[in-house]
Amino acid sequence: MGSIPLQLRIMNRLPELIQAAFGTFTLAVAVVLTVLGLLCLISGKKFYWLSVGICGFLISYVSIRGMINWNDWQEFALAGFIGIATMLLSFVFRKFVIAITAFLVFGLMLSAFINEQVRFDDDSFLPLLIFFMVGSLSAFFSFYRYDLCVRLLSCVVGALALTAGIFKFFAATPNTITIFLVWTGIAMAGFVWQQARREKPFEDAEVLLED
Repeated sequence: MGSIPLQLRIMNRLPELIQAAFGTFTLAVAVVLTVLGLLCLISGKKFYWLSVGICGFLISYVSIRGMINWNDWQEFALAGFIGIATMLLSFVFRKFVIAITAFLVFGLMLSAFINEQVRFDDDSFLPLLIFFMVGSLSAFFSFYRYDLCVRLLSCVVGALALTAGIFKFFAATPNTITIFLVWTGIAMAGFVWQQARREKPFEDAEVLLED
C-alpha cells in the first residue's frame, strides 16, 4: 500500500485515533503531560521548545498507533524519542521548527474537528486537503507573526497536554467534540493569561514614569 492510502487512513481515522491515544495514556504519562502542559500555558514564548517537544510526542504517538501494532511502552518510547529530537532541533532551527509545528497542530486540529462532524468516507481526500490548506496557512502565519504564533502554539499544545491529563485522572473516555471543547477552553484561558502577563511590564513602566 502506497504512502497516499496510508495518509488517508490516518486522516480519515483521526478522531478515532485521538480517542484511542487518550485512552491508553498511563497515569505516569498523564502526570508528566499535565505538568508540562501547565508550564506551556503559563510560560508561552519563554519555553517555546517545550511546546515543540510535546507536540512532537503527541502527534507521533497518535500516528504510530495508526501505523504500527506495538505494545504501549514501545509506542511511548518511540514517540518520546521523536518529541525530544524535535525539541532539540528547535534550538538550532527555531523559526523553521515553529512553522512545521504550526502546520501540524492547526492543520490536524481543524481537520479532526471537521472530520468528526462530517464523517468523510474512508477514501475521501477532503480531510487531507483541509489539513494541507490550513497547515500551510498556519506555517505562513508563523513567519509573518512569529511572536503571536508562538504564544498561540504554547496555549494550544499546553491545553491539549493538560486535557489529556485531566481526562486520565477522571478515568473518562470522551468523544472528540468533548476533547475539543475542553481543549479550546483551556487554550483560551492560557492565551488571556499570557496576554495579561505580556502587557503588565508596560503598565508598570508607565506608573514609574508618572511617579
